[in-house]
Amino acid sequence: MFQFNWNFDSDGQDEPAQNTVPPPASSPAHTSTSVNADPPLEPSREIPLTDLLRALPSELTYTVLSFPGARLPRRDFHDARLSSLAATADAESECAGEELLREVFDERSDVRPGVYEGGMKTWEGAGDLVGVLSGLEGAWGSVLEIGCGTAIPTLYLLAKVFAAEGTAQQQGEIRVCLQDYNRPVLELMTFPNILLTWYLHSPLAAPFRFPHPPPLYPTDPLSLRLEPALIAAFLRSLSSLRLHLSFFSGSWDAFAPGEFDWVLTSETIYRPPSLPSLVSCIKRSIGPEGKCLLAAKDVYFGVGGSVREFEHVASGEGLLVKRVWETREGSGRCVLEVRAG
Repeated sequence: MFQFNWNFDSDGQDEPAQNTVPPPASSPAHTSTSVNADPPLEPSREIPLTDLLRALPSELTYTVLSFPGARLPRRDFHDARLSSLAATADAESECAGEELLREVFDERSDVRPGVYEGGMKTWEGAGDLVGVLSGLEGAWGSVLEIGCGTAIPTLYLLAKVFAAEGTAQQQGEIRVCLQDYNRPVLELMTFPNILLTWYLHSPLAAPFRFPHPPPLYPTDPLSLRLEPALIAAFLRSLSSLRLHLSFFSGSWDAFAPGEFDWVLTSETIYRPPSLPSLVSCIKRSIGPEGKCLLAAKDVYFGVGGSVREFEHVASGEGLLVKRVWETREGSGRCVLEVRAG
């Protein structure tokens, strides 16, 4: 299995170097804002696709990350910040004018437990998880990403789905669910990244890439105007592919969108108090036949989370856990496979 050589910048924002992956943040363990007590958790809510479409700006700025077998877009952090600040107050959109997002963007908070869970940044574990996914073959069926944030692992799978449209490699019906604690993350990062992935990889998007296709290895941020014709073509692709997308915000406690063939999650075990909720969510979501791939650091210094603690909680729920990839780099990282016992 390959390893990434990350070029870190301290705040995890988009400063890409040539032919390299733009630097993700190294860990959600260190926060720039401390709190004495966690606030009440937000309930789980589904966000209709129509709401996410309405929240889109007229133009997206993005960078391209290079992974084995795929080029994946990530919306530029500064572009998302401008969208947040420019949005007018709207009862339909929780991201508009939201004080939380101003704190995230202006103070560059990494994590505020129970308030903001780091979804605007791309953490190391997301890249590790893509590395494992690149070695797997076959149809995916149904996929859930828990704590998705920028959704890099799901984007990797969707890139292949979009690229196969209209070919012999096109899969059957596909169900993809993306969950993040913060609705603004889904509006400002997750869904725009999915749209950008379609634009880069789908044959149906080719007319919008011509006559100025994105460079193979861009050194500067790129931009895409979201014309009505482009959005309409994207929606036609979803229908043609029989690709069903769903999005949920809020806590894991009452999150129960059904069972999935695959559950993906990365850097979500850093807080011991949240482990029982996470493990229960994984158990509900994989059912008796599914599998979960979980990327994590061996130890999250300063907050107490660790792979060993996760394994203890998971085994108490009757789940089987094994390592399918690991590295001793830094404090050590791994990808775990979790399934029903």
